[in-house]
Amino acid sequence: MYAPAGMSSTGSDPEDSIVANRAIGYTRAAGAGGWQSNAETLPYRGTSAGGGYSTVGDLLRFATALREHKLLNPHFTELLTTGKVDAAMGKYAYGFSDRT
Repeated sequence: MYAPAGMSSTGSDPEDSIVANRAIGYTRAAGAGGWQSNAETLPYRGTSAGGGYSTVGDLLRFATALREHKLLNPHFTELLTTGKVDAAMGKYAYGFSDRT
């Protein structure tokens, strides 16, 4: 998905891998004396629940590629993004919402 969308600054490398410009989270560990990396509390690598990394530019490239049918054909793009479940501010689709 990343290559067809032109997303060169997105991935799900493991937390112990060095990735240029990836932010590191910190937490205060009890008794550890100051701030500690929170990498131990994160999934080993990106999952459907999070853990991946990206840039604003790559997220825009993803949205553009989806809208321009570079990732899915028009039928499946519509199926993916068309609201199916009523929500407080619109309808919820398969991971997308159409806020009104």
